[in-house]
Amino acid sequence: MKRLVLIGLATLTGLVLLEMFVFGPVNECYGGESDTKGEGFKIVELIDCSGDKFSPDDGDSFYCVINDKKVFVRVLGIDTPETMHEEHGICENQKLGPEATKFANNILMNAKNITLVHKVGDVGSYGRPLVHVLVDGKLFAPMLVKAGLAYSTLEHYGDNGFSGYAAEINHVWANMTPPEFENPHKFRKKMREKCPQPE
Repeated sequence: MKRLVLIGLATLTGLVLLEMFVFGPVNECYGGESDTKGEGFKIVELIDCSGDKFSPDDGDSFYCVINDKKVFVRVLGIDTPETMHEEHGICENQKLGPEATKFANNILMNAKNITLVHKVGDVGSYGRPLVHVLVDGKLFAPMLVKAGLAYSTLEHYGDNGFSGYAAEINHVWANMTPPEFENPHKFRKKMREKCPQPE
């Protein structure tokens, strides 16, 4: 019996050491994943954005209170039609922009649990952390794709090291007809030519 306990402890110690060397420091909020873009290992953090920590913006971005600070975050894997943001050089709504915003915010505001999955240090334009979003345990991005309110961005940007989430988005995207609005990337380019741009 004593020998079995010692073997069990040795095995457990080995697993803990393996986890530390392979995945880095891990606790209940952090995990590890390699970066497919060759930037090396990055810590993955899970951030609670439930309840009053969440506040809306548009279809693919919103605010979350993180460490007592209101942070503007960007959803990975999708691009939704734009709504007017003059501070970002978007001076008019894109077709289905308000609808995408309403759809997304309705899901998020009625969620019991919102979890952000973020690689520490990964930020996009405007300094926004890039996140996958889990709504009551389900991936948020495919919901917008399935509703015809988002383009997949995976072909252009890759999976950011989250191959499982990317596969889920791609599965829905591959079975959709093209959305009834222009690719938001092209729309933003038009807005840069048409609208006054912020300093």
